[in-house]
Amino acid sequence: MSVEVDVTNTGEVEGREVVQLYVAPHKGVILRPIKELKGFTKVNLKPNETKTVTFALDKRSFAYWNLELNDWHVEDGNYDIVIGKNVHDDVLKQTLSVRGITIFVGKLTELSTIGDVILNPKGAAYWEKIQPRVIEGAKQKGFTSETDVENESDHRTEVMFSLPINTLCFIIPDYTIDELNTALEEINKDDWRIY
Repeated sequence: MSVEVDVTNTGEVEGREVVQLYVAPHKGVILRPIKELKGFTKVNLKPNETKTVTFALDKRSFAYWNLELNDWHVEDGNYDIVIGKNVHDDVLKQTLSVRGITIFVGKLTELSTIGDVILNPKGAAYWEKIQPRVIEGAKQKGFTSETDVENESDHRTEVMFSLPINTLCFIIPDYTIDELNTALEEINKDDWRIY
């Protein structure tokens, strides 16, 4: 896919502009940077001159390195294509939907993310069962309050889903790694990898 943007020098003297293109994923099962620089170019312009700048985007432009796949992975979802002068100065923004791959190869382990566990139907049932204990443990340890739970933000959910599942042993009082591994063994039974 290509992205084109017109750049115009509205001043009275010749000038240069660095045009930057960022990709910003809306949300997913892992924690990612708010936006990632995917291309930039310097443009020289005479007064009142306009030039078209073109950027090429491919699959890798939307991907992150997935440790379990040992490969680049693109998640389904919405992404913003952002044109700016720098990381803080957005000039143009367009949202597009990207079709990625939702697969998981291998077994869930204590280092799998909570998001990976929830993607599995048995894992989602496990999460529903244990979530009240997670919330109660997080309140007891001071990680969250009743108000936070009621007003849960997308950012907090995104962070939670990016944590390794073994974090639950730290959050939930008296929840051991042995109990977690037993639950993961039950989730991993049978062939659940296609969904």
